[in-house]
Formats: sequence, structure tokens, C-alpha cells
Amino acid sequence: MLTLFAVIACSAGLALTALTLHRMRGEPPWRAALVGILRAAALLALTVAVANPVSLRTTLVHVPQEVLLAVDDSASMALPHGEGGPSRLSAALDAGNKLVGLLAGLETPPTITWIEGAGGGNTLTHPAVLKPHRQQTDLRDTLRSAAAGYPEAHVVLLSDGADTTGARGEQIARAPTTAGLSVSAVGFGRTAPSPDINVQAISAPRRTRANSRFDFGATVLAHGYADRAIGADLLRDGRVIRQMTFAAGQVARGAKVSLSAPEPGRYRYTLRVTPRPGELSEANNSRSMLLQVVPDKLKVLLVAGAPSVEYAFLKRFLLGDADLKVRCAVRKAKPAVFWRDDDRHEKAGLSSLVRARGLNAMILLDVPGPALATVADSIASFVRAGGGLGVVAGSQSSTFGPLADLLPAQMGPAGYLDELVHPRPAGAGDALSRTLADIAIPLEGLRPWRGRRTLDTPRPDAATVLSAQSSPLLVTRRVGRGRALLLATDSTHRWAFGPSPTQAGKKAYADLWGVLVDWLTQLRDDRPVVAQLDREQYEQGAIARLVAQVTDGEAQPVNGATLVAKVSAADQQAHRVRCHPVADAPGRYEAMIPAQRTGSLSVQVEASRGGKRLGADKVEATVVPPLDELARGRANPALLRSLADEGNGTYVAGGQQAHLVRTINAEPARVQRSVCRPMVRRPWLWVIIIAVWALDWSLRRRWTL
Repeated sequence: MLTLFAVIACSAGLALTALTLHRMRGEPPWRAALVGILRAAALLALTVAVANPVSLRTTLVHVPQEVLLAVDDSASMALPHGEGGPSRLSAALDAGNKLVGLLAGLETPPTITWIEGAGGGNTLTHPAVLKPHRQQTDLRDTLRSAAAGYPEAHVVLLSDGADTTGARGEQIARAPTTAGLSVSAVGFGRTAPSPDINVQAISAPRRTRANSRFDFGATVLAHGYADRAIGADLLRDGRVIRQMTFAAGQVARGAKVSLSAPEPGRYRYTLRVTPRPGELSEANNSRSMLLQVVPDKLKVLLVAGAPSVEYAFLKRFLLGDADLKVRCAVRKAKPAVFWRDDDRHEKAGLSSLVRARGLNAMILLDVPGPALATVADSIASFVRAGGGLGVVAGSQSSTFGPLADLLPAQMGPAGYLDELVHPRPAGAGDALSRTLADIAIPLEGLRPWRGRRTLDTPRPDAATVLSAQSSPLLVTRRVGRGRALLLATDSTHRWAFGPSPTQAGKKAYADLWGVLVDWLTQLRDDRPVVAQLDREQYEQGAIARLVAQVTDGEAQPVNGATLVAKVSAADQQAHRVRCHPVADAPGRYEAMIPAQRTGSLSVQVEASRGGKRLGADKVEATVVPPLDELARGRANPALLRSLADEGNGTYVAGGQQAHLVRTINAEPARVQRSVCRPMVRRPWLWVIIIAVWALDWSLRRRWTL
């Protein structure tokens, strides 16, 4: 392009010169020669300026070595560097600053850049304000980021080496070769487990009688405190009632105390260990449980429609529970009347048994509906007043008769099916489903049940707990202040009975019926608003699910209410959250609350309808830091040493960073660089061109006029 422009400029200049000389034909020759010389000189200078020839010069320049200080800012760096010393992060920053000072004293100091070294590789303008906030350490990602931004740098990792990505050590050790970097490392922290006290488990009955004695036991893990006794407070509903001591010795240690049960009601027992300085986490220093205190012995009535294996097993199970006072009645074939079958053997006045004072629950095992006609009204009143009714349907239960309105589902058209039954959790979110999920019955490894009654679609206010062959098998429902349970099979004994019953089967049978009897006999809560959080502790960043149940004076669910939850969290201004109705769950409302900051989480729920306040309830939980990074934060100097070996660098322990100066190539690199310099395009050239053109124009103007 420049050559073409030069040709055009020369052609135009020659044409202009010829025109000028033509116009000066009458002038003396020396004038024409002078004008031609000036015009040619200006044209030559302009052509050279446009072409701009350059000279290429090659020189050697000295480039300082780059050193990249990658500081691990994961949560494990908040742990102590040594016994009672500063945190690993503080020690790493101190070591980095000292290394910077040593490198600055060299004859040719390297350029130094700080980056975040737990992953991400972000540049640190002010390293001193760095906090251990990352919940994962990814050393491979750190080296990849360093290679992308600083391919020629020597990387110095300041870390505890606790990579928590789950990658194998040899995979991580190959990272320097993969990234093409030179790597050294400074290690911090102890390889021994961090000191920590963990209340691993507490043991106590879920239910006991008022004024009775019961044992409260606990197991504590004390890592790093083997030579010290551990003291703990035992609290009931937030008030200290007893001191417990776990003697010095092994890491796992237990203790047990005997307590007297208070008056009937629900109580929260909490074992709390005072946090010690330097502990891994304070979130596991306590554990809580709910204890249900019932008035003396719970009274349960078992009525069977006929003698059977299921009846024999259930009767033996109930009579074996020391906390229950059981009355049994069975209907004999000839004559078809009920007989007492417990500590007395006589014809049973079923009406008197149903109306017995203090009865908590009754279980009807394969009883034909017509056989209950005389006591149906008494049973309905008993349930609506707060009692528990369990109906086990078998081959004789062709109809539920007058009890049909109480039960959560009706009899299906297919009747009784003689087939193998494989129970499966139905995924309901009610309390009974959660309790069964907690005890984790191994359904896959147990003998199937045999025979079931088909059920119609459960009522809208019912909850399906177990299902089989895509049909409801265990269904529950609240009725007034009480509750009703329907089990559509009478073969649960097959878990514990057979040619070779297993211990797992016997335990599963006991667990299942223990949970069902607990659910039928538990105390009723008459509060108009009952709120609960789905957990007692949440890791930071999790979502807390708040569920509130609203009932009226007759324990009936209240729909159309307005529920507002006032959420108070640590170091955060209280805010309000609207609760929304739960589909297909009358009187139930829920809200999702982000657990954003560590500390206490308090939720005050208030319900109103039509401007009238219905009631309120308050629940609390604790938000703890994510513990995975801390729990797996044991220092790993072997990994750092492997990284340094692979990266042709050096590994040193924290405080020995002076040894790295000899490893880091602090001499400036000699780099050959080519420099292009313009030869003629200078200001003076333009001055000459302008001056020549000005003189040419002045002479032509004077001589041609």
C-alpha cells in the first residue's frame, strides 16, 4: 500500500513539476533549474517519509524472575498451626511475608504476586485481610490457574496440603508436570487429628412413666484430651439439672446417670460440653433428644377377630413391654363371642373394655365390622377425644362396618388377595414416616408378608406410609384430637416367624410395632399452633424447612389462616417470611428459610384469620459452619512434598522458608528482544519538507506572476 502511494505521489509530483516548468518557459534557465531542484527535493523527502524505512536492532534485556505465593484460604487453615499456636493461615501469611523480605534483599529481586491458593487463583492485593472461607481445597485447580496467568513463574504453595476434592494423591502430585510449572511448598499444621470433643451419642428411653427412674447415658469422643476428664451439663428444657463427668483415658468414653421422670408431658434433654480452646468445631459439643413422659403405664386394648399367628406374636410383643398395661380379647368361633385372653380368662364385656378408664389406644386385629356394632359409638368417641385406633385388616375384615368413617381409607373392590406382599415406603412427610425412616428397617432383606386387603384411594387428609404393588398398605389419619391407623395385612409376623427366623427379622418386627404403638399412644398436643424445623442444626448455606400446623379448639385443621414467621439470625436484622399452605394437607403451612449465617436461628410463628389472632409458637435451631473441610483438614506434608518433587522445587515446614531462597531461581532471565526503529520519520524531516515546499511556492509565485 505504501509503495503504491509512493508511486502515485512521485507521478503526481513529476506531472506538477512539468506543468510548472512549462509555465516558466519565458524565464531564465537558472530559475527553471532551481525550481526543478526544489520540487524534486521536496518530492523525494515526502516519498521517504511515507515509505518510512526502519532499522531492526537485536538486544539482550534482563527480566526479573516471577514468584507466585499461593496462600491456602480454605476453612481448615483456621485450625491451629501447632499446640495452642496461631492459626495455619496466620502462620502462612507470616511465612510469606518473611520470604518476601528475603527475596527483596537479593541483588536482583524477583517480582512477587500473591494469589488465593485453595482454588480459583484470584490475585490478592492485600493478603493480610485474607480469611479462611473456602469450603474445599483444590490444589490442582490452583496450579492450573497459576499456569494460565503466570506460565513462567515459580509457584510457592503456602498450605496444609489437605486437598478435599477426593482425588487420589498421585493424581494431585502430577499437577505441576501437567501445568508445566516449577513448584515449591511450605507446609503448616499437625498431622495428628485436631483436638475436638464430640458428643457422639446419647441413650435414654423415648418414653417413660411419670415419677419413674430411667437411665440417661452418653458417649463422648475426646480427640486430643485423653489425659483430661470431660465435664458436661445435662439440661432439661434449657435448665441445668445434673452435671456429668467423663473420666480421662480413652478417646471414646461413656457415662450414665439415673434420673427421675417429671410430670407427664414432652421434655427436651440436652447434653452440652463446654467448648475448649483450639477445638475443631463447637457444633458437635451437644446433642438433644425428646422424652415423652406418660402417666404411669399406658393402657392398650388388643381385640382379635380370631386366634391367629399374627395375634399370638402381637400379644406377646405387647405383654413384653413393661411400660404397657395390656388387655387382650379374642373372638372364639364357638360360641362367636369375645373372651378375655390376658391375666383373666372369661367372657369379655367388650363394651366395658372399650370404655375402660385411662385407655390410651386400642388395636383391632382382623375383627369383622358387624362384631363391633355395639361398641362403634364408644370407639368413635374414644378416638375423637384423643385416643389412638389401630385397625389391622385380614381375611375376615370384609367390611369396616360402623367404623368406616373413622378410618383413613375404605375397603377396595378386589377384597382379600392371597399374594406375597413387599412393603415399600410411600414417601409421606408425616411424623410416622420420618420415624420409620430413622430406624431404617432393611426391607430388602426381609421375608415378604403374605395376604392383603385392597384399599380404595385414601381420604384427602390421610397419609400413606407404606405401599405394596402400587396400592396403599399402611395409612394414617388424624380424627378429632385422636388418630387412626389402618394396616391392610395381618402377616407382619412373617418377619419374626418361619423355618429359620433371623435376628434382623425379629428386630424389624419389634421396631415396626414399637413405632406403631408409640404413635398410637403418644400424648396429644392441644396447642393451636405447633411449629417445627425439620432439623435442629443446619450447615451454613442450607435451607431450613419450617412446618406449622394450625388447629381449632376441637383439634380440627384450620385452613385459610395467615401465618407469618419472624426470623431472627445471628448478626442479622430480623425479617418476616410468609408461610404458604401445603397442598393436600389441611391446616398445614410451610416456609423455606435460608440459613445464611452461623449462630442461632430463631423463628417466631404467628397465625391469624379474619383479623383474629389464633396463636403462636417459637422454634430454634443452630447454624454451624460446613464441617467437611474441617473434619478432613488433617495436614498432609507428604502431598506437598510430592508436589515439590514433581515441580523441581523444595518442600519445607512452616518457619523454614529461608531454605527456599536457594531453590527459587532469583537471577533475572536474559531475554533476546528485537527492536524496530524508524530511520527517517522524524520531526526534522517534516520541517525540511514544509520549508522546501514553502520556498518553492514563494519563488514560483514571484517568477510566474
